[in-house]
Amino acid sequence: MGRNFLFALFCVSLSACASGKLVNGGNERSVASVDPRKFLYEFEIDREAGERFRPEDNLASEQKEYQRLIGLFTAHFQSKYATAEGKAAHKDQGEAGYALRGVHAKGHGCLTGTFTVEDHGQQRYRHGVFKTPKTHGVVIRFSNGDGPPEKDSNNTISIGMAFKLLGVKEEKLLGKLQTEDSVDFLMTNHANFIVRDIREFAEVIEGRERGVLDKIGAIRVAGRGLLQRLKVAKNDPLMTPYWGNLPSKLGDQVVKYLVRAEKCEGEAESGAVPVTEKMRRDPDFLSKVLAMHIRRHSACYGFYLQAKGSDMESPVEDASVSWPEEGYVTRVGTLSIPAQEPNEELARMSAFSASGLEGKQLCQNLSFSPWNTTRDFKPLSSLNRARRVVYELSVAMRRDFNHAENPAEIKK
Repeated sequence: MGRNFLFALFCVSLSACASGKLVNGGNERSVASVDPRKFLYEFEIDREAGERFRPEDNLASEQKEYQRLIGLFTAHFQSKYATAEGKAAHKDQGEAGYALRGVHAKGHGCLTGTFTVEDHGQQRYRHGVFKTPKTHGVVIRFSNGDGPPEKDSNNTISIGMAFKLLGVKEEKLLGKLQTEDSVDFLMTNHANFIVRDIREFAEVIEGRERGVLDKIGAIRVAGRGLLQRLKVAKNDPLMTPYWGNLPSKLGDQVVKYLVRAEKCEGEAESGAVPVTEKMRRDPDFLSKVLAMHIRRHSACYGFYLQAKGSDMESPVEDASVSWPEEGYVTRVGTLSIPAQEPNEELARMSAFSASGLEGKQLCQNLSFSPWNTTRDFKPLSSLNRARRVVYELSVAMRRDFNHAENPAEIKK
């Protein structure tokens, strides 16, 4: 329960999903000069959808929480990449020389596949990418939910899956601020988050920076969520269920989303790799298990939308509560990943070919955000509002430091 763990608590929901490359053999880098004030958005609260400020809060006080998180992230970034001590300590799995993600830094590989929107027959869900049956190309990144890259183990905080639907032409939620023809989905192998809202999150992070009693208080606030994660065995990432922890508004329906692994059509077996205790002693066993699976077998998932129940059983602003699934989930799509070598297929995708990068570098340079979405699929809750602020700041700082472009925005 040390420094890395507590910083990881900050990063699990809010940190960047961008990385970069060395340029011209490793030019000198500088930490980005980003004015944090431009990230203090005046969000509109959707009270009909269940969004609420705490009784003691309003927009101005919530923006102060954004400022606290921005300050914490900026200080961490500067200490890691701008100081002599940070540079000397920056080894990170042989990736020294450019800025890594604050969390999910240890990737297990990017894979390509297809996402098929099914004829789900639910008029209430006919919005955005779920409006009509269609098949999209997709790129999927699997990762550990720790902060800095750590050894794979059952003490890994979480396993993450983020995927990007390509070729999306629907109007984007943020209009001209979004130039990708894509929509992102971010999930972990847990149905809920470690804290309720942005205020509890700020308590955890401030506690990390103070004395022993404050650190104990931070662990008290997030301890229940941590214990839930430690109880879940970390097995084949391609056979793991994943949940989007935070809600969104699709049309006029409040939903979450999840995927469930299933046997691929036409294959006699699932391809699941049994993880032995000997395999678990390998510090990179999750990456190796994923590669063993996908080199020999496809991987498939059913994609489900999860309707909101009552305010008590399915709160919008309390992310620590797992919403009920039985009777509330509707299958709307299929995610299919054919057998392949991890990372190698990305450079062959037409969406990324203009970047001129190899597959592993493409995987590192991609970013994923819940706010990369369509006009009628809006993220909800204080944690999602904070995600927008910190994600954009983090991506800007990392891309500037790495001299990297977003490969999903590079056009032929």
